[in-house]
Amino acid sequence: MAEHIDNNATLLSSGGHRWVWESVPVAEKVLGSVGLAGNWSLAMGSGGVNGVITGVLRGEGGNLAAARAALNALEAAIETLCRNGNEVAWEDDLGRSGTRLVLRGYQRQGPAEVLDGGLKLWQRYAMVVRENSGRITG
Repeated sequence: MAEHIDNNATLLSSGGHRWVWESVPVAEKVLGSVGLAGNWSLAMGSGGVNGVITGVLRGEGGNLAAARAALNALEAAIETLCRNGNEVAWEDDLGRSGTRLVLRGYQRQGPAEVLDGGLKLWQRYAMVVRENSGRITG
């Protein structure tokens, strides 16, 4: 499947999105000390991984009102996912994927740009996300 959030490719269909992930942390439990040589520990697995998606959402229509309505619909769908806090499936721009993504926030980056005489609106944005499983495959 192509880049998507919650199996909805429409949210990111306008292209130009970049997913940036933090490095995956690994929790360790110290089980004992071996003197000056250090500690004896056991890797317990990884926690969640935070990330940011940046890019441009594009609304198009036969006039400025239709373009604004299309852009507003995309933003409303993203904001609903942020409010719900549900874990969803996803695939990023490099084909990596997971199943426990939570959208934590959406923020516009400046005003929307009006293009093609008002037939298109481009909105730059940043979206904060978290993959709760800590596993990013792909």
